Amino acid sequence: MNEELDSTYKKLKADILFVHAPAFYDFREESKVYFPFFSTSGDIPITPLYDSFPLGFKTLQRFLTDREFDAKILNLTSLLLIYPGIDIESLLRDVDVKVFGIDLHWMVHVQGSLETASLIKRIHPCVPILFGGISATYFADELIRYPFVDFVMRGYDTHLPMAKLLEALKEGLALKAIPNLLWKDKQGNIIDNGLSHFPSNMLTGIDWSNMPGVSKKSLFPITDIVTVENSGCIHKCGWCGGSGDAFKRINRCSHTLVQKDMAQYEYEMKKIKEIPGNDTYNLYTCGSYNQSDDRLESILSCISESNLKSIIYDQYHLTSDDILKSMVKANDKTVINLSPQSHDLRISKLSGRGSYNMEEMERWIERALEFGIFEIDIWFFIGMPEQSEKSVLDTVDYCNKILNHFKGKRVIPYICPMIPFLDPGSTFFENPGR
Repeated sequence: MNEELDSTYKKLKADILFVHAPAFYDFREESKVYFPFFSTSGDIPITPLYDSFPLGFKTLQRFLTDREFDAKILNLTSLLLIYPGIDIESLLRDVDVKVFGIDLHWMVHVQGSLETASLIKRIHPCVPILFGGISATYFADELIRYPFVDFVMRGYDTHLPMAKLLEALKEGLALKAIPNLLWKDKQGNIIDNGLSHFPSNMLTGIDWSNMPGVSKKSLFPITDIVTVENSGCIHKCGWCGGSGDAFKRINRCSHTLVQKDMAQYEYEMKKIKEIPGNDTYNLYTCGSYNQSDDRLESILSCISESNLKSIIYDQYHLTSDDILKSMVKANDKTVINLSPQSHDLRISKLSGRGSYNMEEMERWIERALEFGIFEIDIWFFIGMPEQSEKSVLDTVDYCNKILNHFKGKRVIPYICPMIPFLDPGSTFFENPGR
């Protein structure tokens, strides 16, 4: 093992260690290729092993640290990629933590997360293992039955329940009053505390100022930051586990969207500005399609002061002229992602999109480029409802048309399969026969 790395992790102590597992463990012993959700495009800085951990790790770290708990994050995936010869069992044996928290957000890393949890339990049989995330919430009843899983913390916002759990474990208090917790007692009995914690807004922004430095020796430095403006969604795309319908279904709540408090968004942009060399970073905003024009203008005002290299926005509708101008004013390297799913309007509507046809989109692209939008990426997918082989090939032909029509203008169409899993909790997952 690398001596410097060994020295660092021998000192690792924490009240809770959040561990992000690879999509497949142990990929170092395999020669196969594993694909993450939505594959890996130029806009998604992850490997096929899904090494991006959920943003919830960062917000939980800040929330728990503010309450004097020592919360640390171990990105096991990145560690294995950077140090392929590392002895993971030795590393895990040397850490001293009170709880291991493992994310099961998207199903692409279900094998990796379960295998990692099993490995940790063999090494630390007396240390509780906790799961959380979208898929963990959906499959909580199944997860808790694994012998190496002690807790499942369910819900879209688990900050307060997590603080209560750590406090109870620290003080030896009863766990029955902790909301959203599914757990086992000392006899192995499964106890469900119920889901009752449903905050009306997101009150914890991320402190990005402590981003690790980018090595000048790195051939492919990742200088991307992802922010979310909300949890849930106002749209109802049937394939998406983050849609409004899926949000209600998975979290057993009545609302479809929870917005981030604007003060917290301002906090994040302020912290981004404090990153050394932040003008080399790209910001990907996740959720801008859920914002009203007034709220989006407030977000753009924050972004304009962040001094970032470039910004990426996902848009459901064709963005209005006024918002396009504001985006360019906020950052002159603005990239917009459109996801019609199919060139065929009927199939696009069946997939949950279809708010514009291709002729309307092409006219909008011309206008957006004139306003100064730096790049427009158009996403098409294979696996949409009633999509035939011919339809897919027609979409490929349409992509060629787009490339020719906008040659040299940074208009880039993508087409990729919806692999490898259909999101649990999505409408299509719940109603496969339809």
